[in-house]
Amino acid sequence: MTIDDLSAQLIAEIGERVDLTMVDRIAIEAYAGQLLRMRAARRRADQDLLREGERGVAVSPAVEIERAASAELRQWVSRRPDLFATAKPEEVPAGDGRSPKRRDVLDDL
Repeated sequence: MTIDDLSAQLIAEIGERVDLTMVDRIAIEAYAGQLLRMRAARRRADQDLLREGERGVAVSPAVEIERAASAELRQWVSRRPDLFATAKPEEVPAGDGRSPKRRDVLDDL
């Protein structure tokens, strides 16, 4: 899937519930780019030979890329819940049973 394909898919899905501005569309494209980066890093980490880490733990270099992309995606959801959160927090129970979890567009992809 290309960034254009994923951006178009996300814009169509998000556009069904939000009147998107040009800035929103640019934000969605940036989000799509991070999502693709995270997915590519995950595939790479799965394929890479593991190397010895600082503490003797075998780590693929792609793992850090995946972590950074994942953190960026979570920040997008936090900063722009109007675009990337698909349900109110109270609508989705948390996995730990203590506080509700906010769904985001990644839950549906």
